[in-house]
Amino acid sequence: MLSTSRRESFGLALVEGAASGAVPVVRDWPVFAPLGGARGLFGDWVVDTVDEAVARIRSVAEEPGWSAASEQARALVERRFTAGAAGSELVDLILGS
Repeated sequence: MLSTSRRESFGLALVEGAASGAVPVVRDWPVFAPLGGARGLFGDWVVDTVDEAVARIRSVAEEPGWSAASEQARALVERRFTAGAAGSELVDLILGS
């Protein structure tokens, strides 16, 4: 999954894609890179150049690279972007325990 947007505020589709097993590649726009936004949120998913994006894509194009990168992306989403206890409580409230 490629995220090349310079205007998307957070990248919700990117996080949802990673949660479903997609392997993200995020462009770190030079104008915003000094602010640490993309790299601070998405870490190893972020590339600075087209050549780095190509290398990342090639590194996960086949197994075992794909499975490892997919699992790492899912784990990062779970750690950083899930609702945690509040999410569990909401599910219990809506669906019942």
